[in-house]
Amino acid sequence: MRLVSMGEVDEQFAWDEGERDRTLKWWTEAHVRFFARLGINVDQATEMVL
Repeated sequence: MRLVSMGEVDEQFAWDEGERDRTLKWWTEAHVRFFARLGINVDQATEMVL
């Protein structure tokens, strides 16, 4: 487990997590949508627990 900003999440992490098409683009969009449904706005500086 590690704490990084959304902007620091890399392609390898997205691939290793294995969701959907495994791209960083998909991972980022999916997580932005998920947090938006919870009323949380995220951007490149938002800290994420990976």
